[in-house]
Amino acid sequence: MSRYFEKISFDQFRSDVSDDKAMYENYSLPKRGTINSAGYDFEALYDFVIKPGQIKKIPLGIKASMNSNEVLLLLVRSSQGFKYNVRMCNQVGVIDSDYYNNVDNEGHIFIKLQNHGDNDYVVKTGDKICQGIFINYLVVDNEEKIELFKSRIIEAEKAHPRRPNNLYVFGQEIQMDACQKLWFGNIPSFLHLAVDKATKKVLFGWFEYEEITRGYFVVLFHIIINYGIPDKIKADNRSSFSANNAKEKEKKTFMTQFVKTCERLNIVLHTTSVATAKSNVERENKTFKDRLIAEI
Repeated sequence: MSRYFEKISFDQFRSDVSDDKAMYENYSLPKRGTINSAGYDFEALYDFVIKPGQIKKIPLGIKASMNSNEVLLLLVRSSQGFKYNVRMCNQVGVIDSDYYNNVDNEGHIFIKLQNHGDNDYVVKTGDKICQGIFINYLVVDNEEKIELFKSRIIEAEKAHPRRPNNLYVFGQEIQMDACQKLWFGNIPSFLHLAVDKATKKVLFGWFEYEEITRGYFVVLFHIIINYGIPDKIKADNRSSFSANNAKEKEKKTFMTQFVKTCERLNIVLHTTSVATAKSNVERENKTFKDRLIAEI
């Protein structure tokens, strides 16, 4: 089971809210008021006032990961309605599991409140401004799952087009990584992915029970068969790619099989421990973790 809240990245926070680092570091994740509370309380990131009749869109700085058969419902707190006559414009916010880590805004949750009362609705930093409740949902038995899958793919491509990187050309840099999840029932496994930096296109994926060299070899094989030999591969500092136990001067002697293969094919292999250096494949990993399991 996977269900949790996260802060959005500081880059997203800076884009949607503020470049105030202290503000970013000081706000809290949603939490329940008591052990028997159903709702998780979201707090205001900053002071604001909603005047009578006014509508205000409010960023929460939070994203929510949940299982594919769950949904997060957002509602006003009882005191907001009874004391201040403040309501959400859409009455109930519905956050689907595939909203998490979407390519547009990382799944950043917003609410829109309207003041139906006669007095100013004054909010201070840290005040509770809405609540979220996780629930399971049901689907009909005769739903056409394959057609639904196809329609979701089309909708996702239209809604989230991958923007090309004009500084690169196709095949100039391929980013590789693997991510673990309970993809098939309760069996943990790893999805090995390769993404082209220029086009943001996922070139191939392969499942293994562990993150192993064979998985990356299979991915590389299919890339070469379908697209040709890439100029460069960027990956992390795993033993498949880097002889971490060897001294710097001995790394040439202790080359891994994957490194030897890249040298024979004149592929530049660059390894890094910095996730942002291979941000394209990291982002696709998060997207696949959320969406692919639902389709499977």
